[in-house]
Amino acid sequence: MAWADWSGYTKKVAMDKESARRLERIEKNREALGTGLTKKKR
Repeated sequence: MAWADWSGYTKKVAMDKESARRLERIEKNREALGTGLTKKKR
């Protein structure tokens, strides 16, 4: 896939993986704190 490098596809896939791992880590930390996905309304 030579086109993947010049099109930026490889970088996009890497960014998507990194973002998914980041969100998973944040969610795990929220569950550990007991807040979960609920957002407080003001």
